[in-house]
Amino acid sequence: MKQVFARSVAVVAAMSVATTGFAAGVEGSGVDGAVAPADSVGAEPFVASGPFADGRVLVRFHGDVSARRAGEAIDAVDGEATAHEPPSGSDTVVVELADDVAVMDAIATLRSDPAVDVVEPDYLISLDASADDPSYLDGSQWNMAGDSLPSPDPSNAYGSQAAEAWADGHHGSSAVSVAIIDSGVQIAHPDLDGNIWANPFETVNGLDDDGNGYVDDINGWDFAFNDNSVYDSIADSHGTHVAGTIGAEGNNGVGVSGVNWDVNMIVVKTFDNGSGRISDVIRGFDYLVDLQKRHPSLNMAAISAGWSQPYTSELLLSAIDRAGDAGILVVAPSGDNGQVNEVAPQYPTSGECTSGGRRSWDCIVSVGAHNATGALSLFSNVSDTSVDISAPGEAVRSTFPTSSYGAFASTSLASPHVVGAIALCKAKSPTMTAPLIRQALLASAVPTPSLSGKNVTGGRL
Repeated sequence: MKQVFARSVAVVAAMSVATTGFAAGVEGSGVDGAVAPADSVGAEPFVASGPFADGRVLVRFHGDVSARRAGEAIDAVDGEATAHEPPSGSDTVVVELADDVAVMDAIATLRSDPAVDVVEPDYLISLDASADDPSYLDGSQWNMAGDSLPSPDPSNAYGSQAAEAWADGHHGSSAVSVAIIDSGVQIAHPDLDGNIWANPFETVNGLDDDGNGYVDDINGWDFAFNDNSVYDSIADSHGTHVAGTIGAEGNNGVGVSGVNWDVNMIVVKTFDNGSGRISDVIRGFDYLVDLQKRHPSLNMAAISAGWSQPYTSELLLSAIDRAGDAGILVVAPSGDNGQVNEVAPQYPTSGECTSGGRRSWDCIVSVGAHNATGALSLFSNVSDTSVDISAPGEAVRSTFPTSSYGAFASTSLASPHVVGAIALCKAKSPTMTAPLIRQALLASAVPTPSLSGKNVTGGRL
């Protein structure tokens, strides 16, 4: 699927706001604090805020720049743009550099070019998760419990109360979709297979039936390896665990129950063995936004963004903004450093995606973690301005490869509860818009002493 165009042709695609491409390869050795020299008189040098991949940079050109002029800028760093046909709707051009061109040198040159709006290294990112007990198979799902259900249902005041919704007849709907940008998901897991999206606009025939640029994307797409296989190995445990919390099949006599017993889960794999690149995540967001625009019947309510990192990317936040503009909520973990995010910001949770102020609501919902006693998890990052709500994040039992179950602890495993709640809400009230769902979600947070001053609501899901 990788298509490398002649430089000018690739930029023509990019200027029609196309972009992306590049199959997974060897990750680079860029390091925190790498500095590109000042690129114009009086300009501050660019300092990389995190590790990045060698051999490539990400560029956004000003909107009025011609394809020819953009091609000249790319030529100046001995680069080649990569793109997929048709355009994905992204504004980010991935530029592959010649072997003898250093990333920071290319950034310095491009920053000095008036045609360039933003240039960044391709930052490396990683998933958060720590095992409570990888072989944990028989503990109760306190995270799904309610506090007023009759015996023998499990009772826990600090569970998500999903069981209360089930008891009230709300189980979700296959007419509602959510997406998981994460590691892969074991789509054949017996507790997941019925709720994995099967693309009705595509058949397995080696053709791009729906014309979105991805051949046979039946269950989603793997941007780490640039193919349609969204599950590769047991290394895809994180995404599989997330999927189970959102939508493991309920009332089927097997394993665990997700917040939704019925839901459509679209898998976007951007991490391999827990590591990924910003460019692949951007491509994943734009793939999903394009899907929703092409096929409004997908009814995509939320995207689970299962990672955090201590450095920002303006181009990633722009991609998240495009999801918000399409009416999709993006749910992100607060981070697992036990820090205050105002002191040590984490992204995307510390970002605000309001389309540069053109949209009145922020499409990011940030989630911290608490345990079964209602105490704030020691690892959970906090903020009374950028972390919105808390959800169960310790001893969270869910699906695990291969066709098994296990428990983990992380804010990235708390946030899928919120994704599930959003989907459950959308199933109950199909006409409810993303900003109204976000408002209702936060307004219904239960005040909790341990969370007072630790998140915007002072409460939990």
